[in-house]
Amino acid sequence: MLLLAGYWLHALWRVLASGSGSALGGFIAAYFVIAIVVRHGLPDTALIPIWAPFLYPYAWCGVAAVFWAATEMRVSRRGIRFDGETPRLSAFLLAQLALHIGFAATAHLTHGRSVMVYLTLPPLIVLLGLALYAAFYFISQHRRDGSVGWNPLILLSVLTPLVGIGIAERLVPLLLRYF
Repeated sequence: MLLLAGYWLHALWRVLASGSGSALGGFIAAYFVIAIVVRHGLPDTALIPIWAPFLYPYAWCGVAAVFWAATEMRVSRRGIRFDGETPRLSAFLLAQLALHIGFAATAHLTHGRSVMVYLTLPPLIVLLGLALYAAFYFISQHRRDGSVGWNPLILLSVLTPLVGIGIAERLVPLLLRYF
């Protein structure tokens, strides 16, 4: 639970420290989107719209990344860049966007296993999101225009859910055996 809280606080800190109005607006709006979707999915549970976005902070950040990317993303032949935004915020929200695109893209290919990992192992998804964040920040810092190329973006987006499935298949039986 501490990992999820730390992830949410890190996301909030990235948004607030950047001073980006579009990122802050997307972050606030994403909470309500997640709350509405969860409320319609589980209408009998009274307080689920309030606490579900905090249980799945990566979903919250993913929806915020979609809103933010719609206003700030610049697409070129070389890759994706975010003009006028801080490099750390850009890398963090691009990582969230890539994480969710990867899980959505591999859901059918993995016969739903990627979706099960996404829904049942929030700490693992948080760690995968942070690893993507570090990778995209490293890539963007080593390019002159601060962009992330298409090849690393596509490769990391697809490999992340597959790595998550591999970790879950090995880690969950160990945890169930010893805890």
